[in-house]
Amino acid sequence: MKCRFILRVLMLLPVYFIFISSFPTVSRAQNVRVTLDLSDVKVGEVMDAIEIQTSYLFTVDEDVDLERRISIKADNVLLGNALDLMVKGTDLTWKLNEKTIVLARKPERQSRIVSGKVMDPSGLPVPGVSVLIRNTRIGTVTDLDGKFSLEIPGENLGGQLEFNSLGYSVVVLPIGQRSVFNVTLTESSLVLEGTVVTALGIRRDQKALSYNVQEVSSDLVTGVKDANFINSLSGKVAGVTI
Repeated sequence: MKCRFILRVLMLLPVYFIFISSFPTVSRAQNVRVTLDLSDVKVGEVMDAIEIQTSYLFTVDEDVDLERRISIKADNVLLGNALDLMVKGTDLTWKLNEKTIVLARKPERQSRIVSGKVMDPSGLPVPGVSVLIRNTRIGTVTDLDGKFSLEIPGENLGGQLEFNSLGYSVVVLPIGQRSVFNVTLTESSLVLEGTVVTALGIRRDQKALSYNVQEVSSDLVTGVKDANFINSLSGKVAGVTI
């Protein structure tokens, strides 16, 4: 009976050691604390300070910039919290692997293609609408059917799309997780006083022009009754044949 009990214990020992060795590294590191008070130092110097205070060693990927200068202040904090402070505001990430702290760059976010259709209040497509990632020069325009397609770089996925077209109010939408943007524009009523649109399509204040600008008031047009409105404009502007 006693021999059988000893034999059973010996059989369970390997299982016990396997369980202990597979216990999460993070759990074993929960009681490890560090104190750091470093200002404008290289990342490598922060790593050295952590290695001195703990039994952990750093393993760094080749593309990690150890010359980057950071500041960190931590008073008797857990190792994980100190590592979070070290990589805060950088493109770095960390993880614990046995007695090693692996420092690597965050994986680049993949770009995403978004598409959609822009319509007016009546549901008709609006061509030539500018679709732009706000605060960038990345954008496109809608086609004759009001449709568009645009590739959003990974670093801009947290930004906004701006839809802009003459005669309509600007629409700004967050990109977020969306891939399809069906947008309805609302008409914008803009009154321009004393403004002239030149032959090149450039707006200028009437007083700022170096040449004379002739106006046709509504009274001159409606004063002469004609079945054809175009005929009412004839002879009202010097040098213009209608």
